[in-house]
Amino acid sequence: MELRQLRYFMAVADELHFGRAAQRLHMSQPPLSVQVSRLEQEVGTPLFERSTRRVSLTPAGRHLQERARHILDEVESVRADMRDYVDGLENSPHRSRHENRYTAS
Repeated sequence: MELRQLRYFMAVADELHFGRAAQRLHMSQPPLSVQVSRLEQEVGTPLFERSTRRVSLTPAGRHLQERARHILDEVESVRADMRDYVDGLENSPHRSRHENRYTAS
């Protein structure tokens, strides 16, 4: 499972439309569908119910949506934390916590 696939999944889950999700992601719809299908194969169950007029989340899709939201929020938090660290922001509470945990005394 890749973060990219989770981002793609979340775009479709938010939009409930593959075409709009593809536009939001600045990509075409076929590669988006391929990545979502690969994710479904990896987790072993459909994440979306698809019809010619409608896309909806399956129960497994709703479960993954909640988990993926937390994962992607945490990834963004780590990115922000690392930007603060690299920028040398001495007042960052995250930086001092990490330095205490990971720096040799």
